[in-house]
Amino acid sequence: MSENGSSKMVVVCNHADAPHVMPTLIMGASGASIGDDVMLFFCPGGANALVKGELEKIREMKLKGLPDPVQLY
Repeated sequence: MSENGSSKMVVVCNHADAPHVMPTLIMGASGASIGDDVMLFFCPGGANALVKGELEKIREMKLKGLPDPVQLY
C-alpha cells in the first residue's frame, strides 16, 4: 500500500500488437477504477503502441468484445 492507503499496481507491456496492448490497457483502467495507483510500463517492444496514431489503428480493427483503446488510455 502507498502512503495514502491505496494499493499500487504495475502492468508491463512487451509487444505493440493488439493482443498484448489491449490487456495492458484494460488491466490498467480496471486498477485505476477501483482506486489503485497504476503504473503502465512499456518495454522497448511495446513502445510503438504509444506512437501517435497506433491506438487508433487498433481501434479500427474493431476487435470483438474489447473496449475502445483510445478511451482506455
